[in-house]
Amino acid sequence: MLHWHDYLRLFKHSLHKTNYMQTIHLPMRAKAFITRITMLFFSFILSVVAFAQEETKKIDVDISTDKGGGSNFFASPWVWVVGIAVFILLLVALMRGGSRRDA
Repeated sequence: MLHWHDYLRLFKHSLHKTNYMQTIHLPMRAKAFITRITMLFFSFILSVVAFAQEETKKIDVDISTDKGGGSNFFASPWVWVVGIAVFILLLVALMRGGSRRDA
């Protein structure tokens, strides 16, 4: 019967004899087959995950813009024009403020 140190010695000997980091060379058809099987497996797993997330709740979405009480001031085009004008004036003022030189 072999002891653990005998197994260790045999394992070390086998590592020196073979290159365990060597790339496995397969024929092109085998690589393509393995690739297809792998893609099939992962697509199956993804479809199972996607199906598991599906719920059958009925969602009622109201997209009407007439809510009654208040008005959305930011939905008016003139508010956007004034906001952009103020932004541009502020940007120009900041850009020109740094270019002054005291002689």
